[in-house]
Amino acid sequence: MKTLFVTATAQTLANYHTIWHLANHKTDIEQIVIISTEFSRKKNFVKHLTDLLQNNQQFQHSFVIQELFLPNGIEENDVFAIKSCIQDWLQHNKPKSVIFNVTGGTKLISIAQDQIAQEYPNNIECLYQNMQGEIVWYARNNPDLRVFKIDRPSEIEIYMNAYGYQKVAKQTNLNKLPARQLEYALKILTYLQNDFDKASRFISFLNACCASHTTNDYPYTVKIEPRHLKFYQNWLIDLSQLSEPFMVYDDQTQQLTLDNEDDLTFIMGNWFEVLTGYQYLMAHLQQGMKLEIHASVDYTFNESPNEIDIAFVKGGYFHYVECKTVKWKDDTTTVNRNVSHLDSTGEVAGIGSKKTLVSLYPLPHKAKINAQNKDIYIIEGKQILDLNQYLVD
Repeated sequence: MKTLFVTATAQTLANYHTIWHLANHKTDIEQIVIISTEFSRKKNFVKHLTDLLQNNQQFQHSFVIQELFLPNGIEENDVFAIKSCIQDWLQHNKPKSVIFNVTGGTKLISIAQDQIAQEYPNNIECLYQNMQGEIVWYARNNPDLRVFKIDRPSEIEIYMNAYGYQKVAKQTNLNKLPARQLEYALKILTYLQNDFDKASRFISFLNACCASHTTNDYPYTVKIEPRHLKFYQNWLIDLSQLSEPFMVYDDQTQQLTLDNEDDLTFIMGNWFEVLTGYQYLMAHLQQGMKLEIHASVDYTFNESPNEIDIAFVKGGYFHYVECKTVKWKDDTTTVNRNVSHLDSTGEVAGIGSKKTLVSLYPLPHKAKINAQNKDIYIIEGKQILDLNQYLVD
């Protein structure tokens, strides 16, 4: 059988991208051998890659998957022992031809594979995946056959599963969300476009109205004070007249009513995720790029729940966006806590991922510096109205 060797590492996607590319370019790979170590077993890197390959329906055929374990820590100090393990496997299984993916793993594992390939140039070849998303067949003399751009999948589930994260089964694709969600978000967008500062205050006002509800009793009704009606009554009436409103304002009783918890949760912040996702979608469409944008993505890791506000794959990299409508004032500690949460949760995206914090209100200066130090991109205030200028490649 034609066999591909890969080394189990924390960067499961690097292996998966190579396998995806080769499988979709008629290389006829029938078997995948995963080189493992005590460390990669302990960290579940072998399991993550195996599960991803075995449970993926996108390959036209299944692969025979085997594990080749390197014992006694030889991956760190004994290239001869590594070569012996690989050569023993080759002699016992006698594959028709072999491809070594020397990306990842320790340097000694890569050196051992390269040396074996040099001994059998007619049957064994090495490839390397560089940071530009290319496969490099570095031993080929013909430059036209040496470097190829990798075709990579765009499904966010693949990127999440690669690191052991499980997406909760619910509809998150922006194009398939209920129309009433986008209708509400776009109505708020018109307010922001016409008077950003007033609309921002209105959003904070609605957040406060919703936050004052502390029970599970619905419908929930709140009396609106005259000082707020002076500024916001027309918008409250406007939102009540949507085709499927999330809230109803009665101008006779001056009361605002919400029917259920889902509507309250949406008004308190989920709408901003939908709006941000829509702005990302439209900005990329204007650049000729059609992306699959997801909003409010729930997932679990080691049975612990978490959420990604906005997620999409662009250029083979996972983009993770946190959306906030909170008015930060000068509370740097609170902002830094959110930045740290985004940084740690963003590990779902892997190396090369792009993390962005989109905030309705400007962030304190110290918090911005903290975010920059963690490679988190900031989009704040009116920048949300013109995302074309602030897209991350």
